[in-house]
Order: sequence, then structure tokens, then C-alpha cells
Amino acid sequence: MKLKVFLFTLFLAAAQAVMAQVSVNVTLDQDIYLSGESVIATVEITNLTGQSLKLGTQPNWLEFHIESKSETKPYVNRLGEMDMSGEFNLGASMSAKRSIDILPYFEILKSGLYTLSAIIHIDGWEGDFNSPVVSFNVFNGVEVLTFDVGVPPKEN
Repeated sequence: MKLKVFLFTLFLAAAQAVMAQVSVNVTLDQDIYLSGESVIATVEITNLTGQSLKLGTQPNWLEFHIESKSETKPYVNRLGEMDMSGEFNLGASMSAKRSIDILPYFEILKSGLYTLSAIIHIDGWEGDFNSPVVSFNVFNGVEVLTFDVGVPPKEN
């Protein structure tokens, strides 16, 4: 009986060690954006499992989660599905980066503080791999001055 408990504990420890061997990190090129400005998110995946990983076999292998910290409802509406397809192998001890403009896929036009995280799904692996959360602000620009320029219209 003690052997079974020991083997089960060893199995759980090994499973957690493997889960920790794939790291996901998301970064943004800046912390403050104007409303409607492209928000380029770069996801870095590091494979320390000792084996090659096949990524991109499904269109949703990489997903983003965005929350608003300024609104009463924290969930940000999704405007469309990202097609992240494009299969590739990530070798052992290698890193890969993927950048994407997330503005067309999420409703992040209102002023406020937002948080972003990335989630990786790997076929044949239990569970998902989540990145740490990063924060960014969106501000509405201020219209300074507007006036019409050019040739005046012809008078009849």
C-alpha cells in the first residue's frame, strides 16, 4: 500500500514538473494606447520539456483573455474569432514568438485599464498553459482644433 501511495505521489510530482516546463509570456509594445490604436501583443512560448512540441494544429491553440478593470462588468466583448492556425514544431530548449494585433477581435475602445493574458492549448497535453497578466490603459484622444480648409464652394 505504501508503494502505491509513493508511486502515485511521484506521478503527480512528475506531471506538475512537466506542466512547469512550458512557459508562456505575453508582452505589449507599450502601456498606453489611444482609442482605436493597434494593440500588438507578442506571445513567447518556451519549451523546456526535453521533447519537441507540435503547435498550431488547431485554430484556437493560442487564445487571449482580456478584462476591463474600469467597468462594472469586467468582461470585454469578443468581436471575432482569431484564426491562429499555422502548424509548427517547437524543439526542446527553444522559444518561439508570435505577434498579433488584438484590437480587431476585442471591444477595447473605451477609456480605462485593461488586463491581458494568453492561453496556450497543446494537443495531447492535459490542461492549458497561461501567461502572467499584463496591464495596459486606453485613453480617448482630445480633439484640439478642427476647421475646414481648401477652396470655398462656388456661389450661384
